[in-house]
Amino acid sequence: MFVNINRYDLIVRYGLGAVLTVLSVVTLQIPMWFAFIATYPLFTALVQWDPVYALFAIIRRQIVKAATPVTQAYASS
Repeated sequence: MFVNINRYDLIVRYGLGAVLTVLSVVTLQIPMWFAFIATYPLFTALVQWDPVYALFAIIRRQIVKAATPVTQAYASS
């Protein structure tokens, strides 16, 4: 599978997922559904692929393609 998460992003995702999981399990002030939310950064760090990043890359490519002017390759001078 294609990797679209760099090393820095990987470390941040592992850290964020671990902190959210530990906080939701240890403290009673934070709801337990935070542990469910923590699974997203942990899972994307584990597989090193993020579907949201992939979606933004597709959208960005379409915007750049639309903004690029079409030149005539065989125009006579």
